[in-house]
Amino acid sequence: MGWFKWKKELSPQGDAVAKRAAERILAFQQKLADRLNAVCEKWNRKTLLMVLLALGVAFGAYCLWLVTGLFR
Repeated sequence: MGWFKWKKELSPQGDAVAKRAAERILAFQQKLADRLNAVCEKWNRKTLLMVLLALGVAFGAYCLWLVTGLFR
């Protein structure tokens, strides 16, 4: 469809900046994942399931509230 034909090649300097930014983002994600895994190792499986279920229900309720708000 040609949506991304406007994209230009980055200069070597711009490519290096993008690569450093991506490395920082990946390092942050890895640190966060390690920290969350360390916290979650202390919980048993049933507790984790209940927390995930509660988060899912809360997110679903919020999405439903947003959708029904369109028709008011």
